[in-house]
Amino acid sequence: MQPKTLLIHGSNSLVGSAVVARLLSASHAVQLGLDAPDGPAHYPNSWQAYLTTGQNLESTPLSDISQVSTPLPDAILFCSVELGSIETTAEEEEAALDRAVNCFRVIPAEIESDIEENERLLVIKLHDLYAPGGAGGWGPPEMEQWIAGLIGDDTDLDDSHPTRFWVHLRDAVSAICALLESPNFDSGVIDLCGRRAWSAPAVLQELSLLWHRFEVTRDRTTTVTDLARAPAFMQSSPREEVERPALEGLHSRLVAADGGGWHPLTQFRTGLMECLALANDQ
Repeated sequence: MQPKTLLIHGSNSLVGSAVVARLLSASHAVQLGLDAPDGPAHYPNSWQAYLTTGQNLESTPLSDISQVSTPLPDAILFCSVELGSIETTAEEEEAALDRAVNCFRVIPAEIESDIEENERLLVIKLHDLYAPGGAGGWGPPEMEQWIAGLIGDDTDLDDSHPTRFWVHLRDAVSAICALLESPNFDSGVIDLCGRRAWSAPAVLQELSLLWHRFEVTRDRTTTVTDLARAPAFMQSSPREEVERPALEGLHSRLVAADGGGWHPLTQFRTGLMECLALANDQ
């Protein structure tokens, strides 16, 4: 795979920071945008002169890209978790598109925003994201609420939330990076979520089972009954029909990217255990 030069805006967000880490591990050249906590930052192997030589990166907005004659990045990623963030990057995104740079915009699906079609723009809408430590506004809040309640011995947890197509941050980031790395850019608006529907009662039951097993193991009070309890996921599928976000656009682009298509690798139970473990350590 040929290393690419990539500019990341929103690198201080949950998804943006995870994407940066994954790209660096794959030896791509990465530069953080002006929204980074300490301004633009260069990493080992990164390109050193995105703007014209001698210009101060900290004082030169991306919207001035139309005046720049130096080589442009292979792609630019915008990660926005709040509507305000989208509005503030609109001018920068438009300027990049004017220079025929492939742009990727990643947003939570819950955000309502006007998306104008552009042959150089791919919008990825994230649905039902969860992550160890919390989704930070990128996904539904009930997962963190359930875990906090279980650890705090709350016996009245709400399981009336909608059925979700949960997807782990690790799988979402893998898909985003595969699209960034792909030589086959395809514009449009696509959805990203898990493939399987999980009802709220089933997820809460599974979390409760996992947490109970952790407690009895920690306290050395495990019984035969504890080990014999049936896994909740045997009854995980909701009885009602739930429409899943369309995944054809994501799958076809990933097939073109690496031939694999969209097949999340993180088992849901493993992801839940990671969330419980990290929350317990904090």
